[in-house]
Amino acid sequence: MPEPKRVLKKGEGIGVAVLSDFHIGAKVKGLKITPDFSYEHVVSKLRESAARINRHGYASVHINLLGDFIESFTGLNHINSWQGMEYNASGANGVIIAFEIVRDFLMSIDNLVEVNMVAGNHDRSTSNNKEDAKGEIATLLHYMIQSHFKDIAVNYDPLILTREIDGICHVLTHNHQGLSKQDCSKIFWDYGKQGMYNLLLGGHWH
Repeated sequence: MPEPKRVLKKGEGIGVAVLSDFHIGAKVKGLKITPDFSYEHVVSKLRESAARINRHGYASVHINLLGDFIESFTGLNHINSWQGMEYNASGANGVIIAFEIVRDFLMSIDNLVEVNMVAGNHDRSTSNNKEDAKGEIATLLHYMIQSHFKDIAVNYDPLILTREIDGICHVLTHNHQGLSKQDCSKIFWDYGKQGMYNLLLGGHWH
């Protein structure tokens, strides 16, 4: 399938969309209480999200991505993680597929001007979270996305990222490190901006 082309058109206002926990590579089928999940499910949901964003007709769009881009690089985030994954979804191939899915989603957003990214606990390159505490796969995806989108800002931090958008300070984190359980006033004092409305955004709990 040909890669979509970036669309620039007239619009009004500033749009900010927040997405998290893609878990690209996970495979769920036929369980009693858990919905089916696959590559196709992720792509379908991202297409729906892009269509909803574009319907607003914003002049500029900022996308905040809050981590857990992949299910598992090693297939062993847990002892049996490999049993709930797509075929050939781990390792380098899984990263390439995740990049292509996220890239195509971003390409389909009209008037995209900025992408902000943090890493999640599933984005580590090792089975043990003590060996990779920063989510190196998210770091790699950031590099790939930044290299592809030469004309927009692509910002990244493995733990917490602060961005000012339309007069609001957005504090982004995945939440697996428990920051959201702390006193929010301390988080905003340490990572936010004084004299501005601060918004804490996180994923992980799903």
